[in-house]
Formats: sequence, structure tokens, C-alpha cells
Amino acid sequence: MEKEIEIIPEHDILCAGFPCQPFSKAGKQLGRIDDRGNLFDEIIKILDFRKPTYFILENVPFIAKHDNEETWSVMKTELENLGYEVNHEVYSPQDFGIPQHRQRIFIVGSLNGLEHFSFKTIDNKKVDSIKIEKYIDKNSKTAKALPQVNIDCLNIWQEFLENIPEEIKIPGFPIWSMEFGANYPFEDNYPEKMTVRELSKYKGNFGVSLEGMSRKEIRANLHLMLV
Repeated sequence: MEKEIEIIPEHDILCAGFPCQPFSKAGKQLGRIDDRGNLFDEIIKILDFRKPTYFILENVPFIAKHDNEETWSVMKTELENLGYEVNHEVYSPQDFGIPQHRQRIFIVGSLNGLEHFSFKTIDNKKVDSIKIEKYIDKNSKTAKALPQVNIDCLNIWQEFLENIPEEIKIPGFPIWSMEFGANYPFEDNYPEKMTVRELSKYKGNFGVSLEGMSRKEIRANLHLMLV
């Protein structure tokens, strides 16, 4: 990498991402102990060698909390030692009207300070509703018919929504089609941390029972374990 840095042309802004698996809540959270986590060091080398005026880095939000925030503290210090003023914010596509829920942390830095820059404040109460019809291709050549059981599930869900009184406001939420029927926990006790025996009590994608499955089979039936 040392010699390769020299062939990188001079630039005003560096946009970079580095593997998120070492910091993802769905992974082992090894951080910079993981070889993939060390790629941040290569970004530091590029910034030190070329000194671009600005940079934008992207990763999973948990990077700011990993190892009791020690990982982020070290990273921020390394960037500041190069002369950059650093700031960060977490955004998700749905904050900007895109039908996807995928939070990411965006880290920005400037050699000229950040007095002229501020992250956009997101008021989720004022974010425009996202209409899925806008994004569906009505003439897709690869479209396949849904199994009847899935159609029935959608119809029941639609009927449920239509029967909610208008004065009751329900939160908006993204849709992962493979998650219909799944009931495993995904916030406080992640599937990756659960035993096969614990997971056997739940249902995976499309409501498939996980009872009697091997860990490999369970992995194939749990969306979050593939992240």
C-alpha cells in the first residue's frame, strides 16, 4: 500500500468507506483488531500523504459506540492530528424520502474548519410520506407471481390498516418482504448471539419454523443474520 499511495493523484476531497463488518452489531464487533478494520489506517495514510482539503467517510453507526466509544475516540484523534476539524452525523435514506431503512454514520473533515458547514437537521415528523407506487416498475420483464400464501398475508395486512381509525396516527416503517411472518427478536438480543436451541422457538423468513434446523439452515432463513 505504501507504494500504491504515491500513484493516487492529488485531490481536493477524499470520499471513502471501509469494511463495516468489524463494527456492525450483526458481526463479532472485533473493531480494529479485525484485519478489515485496519483499512481505516490506510485512509489515514492517504490523508497524510495527499492532504486533501476535505474528506467524507461512511460506516455503520455502531462505530461511534464500539468498545465504549474508545474506537471512535482514537479514530477522531488520528484525523484531528492531521489538522482536520471533524464532525459526524447519522442518516438513513428514509430521512430523504427514499424507501429504505439503512442507518449510516457520515464523518466529515476539513483543513479549513467546519464553521461554514452544518449537517441537515431531520424532522421525521415532517418527512414526506413515501409512496411505493413511485418506485415499482409496472412493466418489469423479470416480475414473478407471488405465492398465494403471501398474497393472503398482504391482503390481511391491508385490511388491518384500512380498519384503523383515521384519527389514530401510526408510524411509518420500511418493508422487508422476506420478513413477513418472522417473529424472532432483533433489537436487544440479536440472532447471532442466540443459540440454536433459543432460535428454534421462533419463525424466520415468511413464517418458516426454525425448529429442528441446523445453525447453517437457520442462517439462511434469518434476514438479519446475513447483514
